Amino acid sequence: MRIFAVLLGLWTALLVGLSVRFASRRDSGPTVDTATSVVPADHRTPILLTATARATVLSEMRTMLGSVQGVLEGASRSDTVAIKAAALASGVVMAADPALENELPKEFLQLGMTVHRAFDSMAANAAAGPNDAVKRLATIAATCVECHALYRIQVK
Repeated sequence: MRIFAVLLGLWTALLVGLSVRFASRRDSGPTVDTATSVVPADHRTPILLTATARATVLSEMRTMLGSVQGVLEGASRSDTVAIKAAALASGVVMAADPALENELPKEFLQLGMTVHRAFDSMAANAAAGPNDAVKRLATIAATCVECHALYRIQVK
């Protein structure tokens, strides 16, 4: 019973801390130049797709984000089987429909395939352990950040 009370107290403290942290972010308001009330321009390259094609690409990205979470969860438990399964879910096999290749910029496709191949490599080397997986994940995340900084996907 004492362990339950301690865990409940820790959980409550965590929730209160997160509430305070996010409330302070919310109170700070959007990033807007208040002198001119102008939102900074988005200088990323737009990729114009049909609504269906956009949904397909975004679904693929959500799958990759799920793999990131799965790898981290597996790494936190030193579970190399879970790391491998999570990484395989975002390997080259799950890359978007090849018909979309004609609609996407070459550089965007190259970044995406770099990530898919990196997930395959992580899966193949999952036995190297959680530290290796986290290092590989850092490289994958850097590629994701680069791509999201360069491109935005819009409906035609």
